[in-house]
Amino acid sequence: MLEFQFLNDTLASFLQAIENVWKPIFLTGGINILLTIGGIALAIYSLNLLATQDVAGFILGLMYTFISLAVLHEVFLYSDQLATSILNMFLQWGQQVSGMSPNVLTPSGILVSGYQLARASSGMRPAAHPGSTRQPRR
Repeated sequence: MLEFQFLNDTLASFLQAIENVWKPIFLTGGINILLTIGGIALAIYSLNLLATQDVAGFILGLMYTFISLAVLHEVFLYSDQLATSILNMFLQWGQQVSGMSPNVLTPSGILVSGYQLARASSGMRPAAHPGSTRQPRR
């Protein structure tokens, strides 16, 4: 398993780059994008209000926009906790499905398990016709 340790190191450096470099950029850019979308929505609803005199439609559309932007803002603010929760959920699913410990569910551990599975199944050949079981090679 040590021969594939570079996979674990690559994942760790990738996650560190996301945390230290890209996360602040995404948060700042994300807030700017949300403000821009809110301004564009306000302009569109204002033009629609001037054209149709539909005050209820203006208020309803603006309300939906602000609620959507508020939800997206919370996703931006709590994205690290959300991502950690999703990762832990997938690790738990992987552990339940495979029966392996979380220590093995790393990039190198998955590759080693794949090699072991390929070696174990290399002695098998397809059956003579579909629907029958596989027979070992002789």
